[in-house]
Amino acid sequence: MNIIADMYLMYKPSGKDVVNAKWIPLKKVHWFAYGLGQKINNTWEKQQNYEEHPTSVTVYKHPEWKSIKTRENDGNGEENGNE
Repeated sequence: MNIIADMYLMYKPSGKDVVNAKWIPLKKVHWFAYGLGQKINNTWEKQQNYEEHPTSVTVYKHPEWKSIKTRENDGNGEENGNE
């Protein structure tokens, strides 16, 4: 497994006095994880060389996405299953 991703914390003001509220970026978390896993008795278990490295920064610029990956689709037209 080798994953590199950015996650944004966004805020959208609400309330009776708010008109045309826009999403505002607050923080960006850049993280990567790598390692090996093994499926034992239908359950995935991480191996000893698994590592995660998240870091966060304050952001003022809105994110620009080149692709969006979801649980249902990995962005390349292939389904991600729960195997």
